[in-house]
Amino acid sequence: MIAIYKEVVFWFVLLAAAVCEVIGVAMIGHGERIRGLTLIIPGFIILGSYGLVINVLSGPTWLQRHINLNLFELLGLRVTFSMMLGVYVVVFATVSVVGDHLFGSRQVPLSTWLGLSMIVVGGLIIRYGGVIK
Repeated sequence: MIAIYKEVVFWFVLLAAAVCEVIGVAMIGHGERIRGLTLIIPGFIILGSYGLVINVLSGPTWLQRHINLNLFELLGLRVTFSMMLGVYVVVFATVSVVGDHLFGSRQVPLSTWLGLSMIVVGGLIIRYGGVIK
């Protein structure tokens, strides 16, 4: 049960970072179109939050001398930066495509959904491939 909890935390953190990235980029883009700093500035802050979350999770070595901020290590998950980033691409792509499907003005093409499915399979191999011997 604890292992499942740790995996849920892993995926939830990446989901939160992806949502921040997608919302931040969308706010900046919309702010540019309407020339509104009231959207660009919060979008910039939200987008920066995504970067901070992803980088802090990898446990900055200069900071680890004082405090361990590597959440995954604290949970006992074996997550390298390259694994986290590879799996993050899956989460980001999924949030982007689903967000475009729900809130975009055009229908997402079938080819995009097929491509996304390949990305998801690749991410699952990156995350759980070490379990398969």
